[in-house]
Amino acid sequence: MKITLTKLIKVKNIEFIGEVDFYEDDSPYVKLLENISSEYELVDHLEKKGMSDAAIKNVVGKLTSLGVIGNGYIQNGFPEKEYGKYSLAICENNTYLPFKYKNKEIKRIDAKPWQKYINLKEDRNIMELVKDDSNNDYKVLNIENKKANITEQHDIELKIIYENNWRYVVDNKSFDMSEIDFNALFDGNWDQKTGALKVNFVEISGHPNAIESMEHSFKDSISIEQYGELTAYFKNIPVMPKTFEDAKLWFLHILKTEIEVKNRYISKEELQSLWSNLMDKKPRFQIFNLIFDFNLILQGFGKDSKYYWLLQATIHLYPFANKLHPKNRVIIQDGENVDLKNHLFNAFNIKKPQKLVIVDRWIVNLKQYEALEKIIEAFGFPETTIVTQEVKERKNESKINDIIQRIKIKKLVKAKKDIVHQRYWIIDDNYYQTSESLDFITLENDNVRTKYTTFELYEHKDIDPALLKMEIN
Repeated sequence: MKITLTKLIKVKNIEFIGEVDFYEDDSPYVKLLENISSEYELVDHLEKKGMSDAAIKNVVGKLTSLGVIGNGYIQNGFPEKEYGKYSLAICENNTYLPFKYKNKEIKRIDAKPWQKYINLKEDRNIMELVKDDSNNDYKVLNIENKKANITEQHDIELKIIYENNWRYVVDNKSFDMSEIDFNALFDGNWDQKTGALKVNFVEISGHPNAIESMEHSFKDSISIEQYGELTAYFKNIPVMPKTFEDAKLWFLHILKTEIEVKNRYISKEELQSLWSNLMDKKPRFQIFNLIFDFNLILQGFGKDSKYYWLLQATIHLYPFANKLHPKNRVIIQDGENVDLKNHLFNAFNIKKPQKLVIVDRWIVNLKQYEALEKIIEAFGFPETTIVTQEVKERKNESKINDIIQRIKIKKLVKAKKDIVHQRYWIIDDNYYQTSESLDFITLENDNVRTKYTTFELYEHKDIDPALLKMEIN
């Protein structure tokens, strides 16, 4: 990602009389005089290099006139200080970050190098304007008191840029700078854990590329404490849902797009697989604990959409994505305030089971465990084992553990990748595959409500081999 913050800053021009230090670390004179202490040593060195007498005389004469050579000896190395009249352009920012004043360029108006002046009366107020430790070309040492004239010039652009690290650019020169906190930059909406900007879905609903890629580019006017008012250009900023409702709308939008691309019948099992795979590909959704909800997906299309009917048809028509044929199909009907015990026994046409095993990677929240408790109670408290992953709702973990201990559930925790994708209920020795499992039961106060779902009974030879290999006892 790239962030560019811009603002206009003023350029002031200062004409002054004073002393300036020009840095000439790469000057040939500096290198020439290394390890040389006298005029004799210098001449001998130049003769050995094959320089002509006239050239040697010219070098020695210049260094003598500059005061480098005095009385036959080198005087404190090669001097850099100048005294004279100068014109200095200064960038002035209205905050102290990333700078308050910065030297732009200096011009000699009437400079007299290497002359010695004493008793200069320094103008301290103006000296505060010209301090610039980041300037590697020159340094203003002194400005004579009351001999400076300041005029305002044109404005120029200051750029503050983030590309892996923060820097600022002024007058086409780049400088390192201290970091700007992303949470301050994005008004408290930066998620440090995922490294993404939290946004409402409506903010990007008109940007299909941003919805799919979860990266957003946009322009904004912002104000940052200590940096002032800036125009901001944000490119490829990682984004994520701000709230649970934003996550639901956003995820369903992406899922709908995948369904529309397929443009065919999709079974509930395949839809569950699409949901799970999409959740793996978009890990920023995982913190919201979105649970697969077939009816919610249907509602997202609406009955006027052909995709609604392509999905709806798979409830009543079988099979579409599965070549296997079940021995039996148990149908749970929609119902409000149902007697769950009779509801389940009548649907499965079984007597009180002795053993119940549920293999379901998505038993991860309190509502599902509350539904599981009702199911176990309705079945007459059979020996129950669940195979699932870690609980996602940490805030309700103690309540979930209370349910597990109270009704003596054996819980086998595995990594999601080690649990078969299909959801299975094993009732005694009968293997039922379902797409919704515990999600077909909702609890409203003390009332139990069921949603339309199916459980398909398979022969052992038709069961997913990965399930049979799992240690679930």
